[in-house]
Amino acid sequence: MDIVWVGHIHTYERTWPIRKDQVDEKNGVIYIQTGGGGAGLESFAPTRSWFTAKILRDWQYCLVLIHARTLVMMAFDINRRMYDYLELHK
Repeated sequence: MDIVWVGHIHTYERTWPIRKDQVDEKNGVIYIQTGGGGAGLESFAPTRSWFTAKILRDWQYCLVLIHARTLVMMAFDINRRMYDYLELHK
């Protein structure tokens, strides 16, 4: 498994690839929390942790493109500004 997508918490966070409680670029799993699609945002501000690559407390949406063995994910804010980009090749 390369990516886990969740959306319950109304913020955005993408982690570095994590395995056994440490960043592992080769074998880690990336966790993407994208829950700001229109409902009210969480009242707490997300906190950057050692595993956090990107974080945002704002409304957002993601565009995911998959072609052959490449996945591209772009995260945009409500003003259509891209604030996160991820590209995976397998």
